[in-house]
Amino acid sequence: MIMKTKPPSLVGKTIIPEKTKQPARKDFVREANKHKPLEEINQSQGTAQINYPWNESQVRNDVTRLFNLRLSEPDWLKLKFIADHTNQSMHALCLDVLIPSINKKIKKLVGDLETKQEEQKLNSS
Repeated sequence: MIMKTKPPSLVGKTIIPEKTKQPARKDFVREANKHKPLEEINQSQGTAQINYPWNESQVRNDVTRLFNLRLSEPDWLKLKFIADHTNQSMHALCLDVLIPSINKKIKKLVGDLETKQEEQKLNSS
Protein backbone atom coordinates (compact mmCIF):
# COMPACT_ATOMS: atom_id res chain seq x y z
CA MET A 1 0.00 0.00 0.00
CA ILE A 2 1.37 3.41 -0.99
CA MET A 3 0.82 6.24 1.44
CA LYS A 4 0.42 9.69 0.08
CA THR A 5 1.98 12.47 2.04
CA LYS A 6 1.39 16.08 1.47
CA PRO A 7 3.91 18.81 2.18
CA PRO A 8 3.49 20.68 5.46
CA SER A 9 1.27 23.71 5.36
CA LEU A 10 3.11 27.03 5.49
CA VAL A 11 0.02 29.04 6.31
CA GLY A 12 0.72 31.39 9.19
CA LYS A 13 4.45 30.66 9.19
CA THR A 14 6.92 33.31 8.18
CA ILE A 15 9.95 32.08 6.34
CA ILE A 16 12.85 34.51 6.35
CA PRO A 17 15.45 33.82 3.69
CA GLU A 18 19.02 33.58 4.98
CA LYS A 19 20.04 36.62 2.91
CA THR A 20 17.46 38.74 4.71
CA LYS A 21 18.70 37.64 8.15
CA GLN A 22 22.23 38.95 7.57
CA PRO A 23 21.38 42.69 7.65
CA ALA A 24 19.35 42.19 10.82
CA ARG A 25 22.28 40.45 12.51
CA LYS A 26 24.65 43.18 11.37
CA ASP A 27 22.28 45.87 12.67
CA PHE A 28 22.04 44.08 16.01
CA VAL A 29 25.82 43.88 16.37
CA ARG A 30 26.28 47.48 15.22
CA GLU A 31 23.77 48.73 17.82
CA ALA A 32 25.41 46.68 20.56
CA ASN A 33 28.79 48.23 19.79
CA LYS A 34 27.51 51.80 19.95
CA HIS A 35 28.25 53.76 23.07
CA LYS A 36 27.26 57.16 24.32
CA PRO A 37 30.05 59.51 25.32
CA LEU A 38 30.00 60.21 29.05
CA GLU A 39 29.34 63.89 28.38
CA GLU A 40 26.14 62.97 26.52
CA ILE A 41 24.98 60.66 29.32
CA ASN A 42 25.80 63.32 31.88
CA GLN A 43 23.89 66.02 29.96
CA SER A 44 20.86 63.76 29.55
CA GLN A 45 20.79 63.30 33.33
CA GLY A 46 21.01 67.08 33.78
CA THR A 47 23.85 66.89 36.29
CA ALA A 48 26.92 69.06 36.47
CA GLN A 49 29.01 66.32 38.05
CA ILE A 50 29.94 63.16 36.18
CA ASN A 51 28.70 60.02 37.94
CA TYR A 52 30.94 57.10 37.11
CA PRO A 53 29.41 53.61 37.24
CA TRP A 54 32.11 52.23 39.55
CA ASN A 55 31.28 54.92 42.15
CA GLU A 56 27.59 54.01 42.44
CA SER A 57 26.41 53.11 45.95
CA GLN A 58 25.23 49.61 44.98
CA VAL A 59 28.67 48.59 43.61
CA ARG A 60 30.44 46.23 45.99
CA ASN A 61 34.13 45.34 46.16
CA ASP A 62 33.39 41.85 47.43
CA VAL A 63 31.47 40.90 44.26
CA THR A 64 33.51 39.33 41.49
CA ARG A 65 32.13 39.47 37.96
CA LEU A 66 33.03 36.97 35.26
CA PHE A 67 34.43 38.12 31.93
CA ASN A 68 35.43 35.69 29.21
CA LEU A 69 38.53 36.51 27.23
CA ARG A 70 38.90 35.13 23.73
CA LEU A 71 42.49 34.54 22.66
CA SER A 72 43.86 33.07 19.49
CA GLU A 73 45.30 29.63 19.98
CA PRO A 74 48.92 30.81 19.66
CA ASP A 75 48.34 33.57 22.25
CA TRP A 76 46.59 31.13 24.58
CA LEU A 77 49.50 28.68 24.24
CA LYS A 78 51.99 31.48 24.99
CA LEU A 79 50.02 32.43 28.10
CA LYS A 80 49.86 28.80 29.19
CA PHE A 81 53.62 28.44 28.61
CA ILE A 82 54.32 31.45 30.83
CA ALA A 83 52.00 30.12 33.53
CA ASP A 84 53.61 26.66 33.37
CA HIS A 85 57.10 28.13 33.75
CA THR A 86 56.35 30.71 36.44
CA ASN A 87 54.60 30.71 39.76
CA GLN A 88 51.48 32.48 38.41
CA SER A 89 48.24 31.21 37.01
CA MET A 90 46.98 32.27 33.59
CA HIS A 91 44.26 34.25 35.35
CA ALA A 92 46.73 36.07 37.61
CA LEU A 93 48.99 36.89 34.67
CA CYS A 94 46.09 38.47 32.80
CA LEU A 95 44.91 40.43 35.84
CA ASP A 96 48.42 41.78 36.47
CA VAL A 97 48.41 43.33 33.01
CA LEU A 98 44.73 44.12 32.58
CA ILE A 99 43.91 46.01 35.79
CA PRO A 100 46.75 48.58 35.47
CA SER A 101 45.84 49.06 31.80
CA ILE A 102 42.16 49.66 32.69
CA ASN A 103 43.11 52.15 35.41
CA LYS A 104 45.47 54.00 33.06
CA LYS A 105 42.74 54.27 30.41
CA ILE A 106 40.20 55.44 33.02
CA LYS A 107 42.58 58.15 34.27
CA LYS A 108 43.01 59.41 30.72
CA LEU A 109 39.26 59.37 29.98
CA VAL A 110 38.32 60.98 33.29
CA GLY A 111 41.06 63.60 32.92
CA ASP A 112 39.89 64.44 29.41
CA LEU A 113 36.26 64.74 30.56
CA GLU A 114 37.13 66.90 33.56
CA THR A 115 39.27 69.14 31.36
CA LYS A 116 36.32 69.52 28.95
CA GLN A 117 34.03 70.35 31.88
CA GLU A 118 36.41 73.03 33.11
CA GLU A 119 36.66 74.51 29.62
CA GLN A 120 32.86 74.56 29.32
CA LYS A 121 32.55 76.34 32.69
CA LEU A 122 35.10 78.96 31.65
CA ASN A 123 33.43 79.50 28.27
CA SER A 124 29.95 79.81 29.78
CA SER A 125 31.08 82.42 32.33
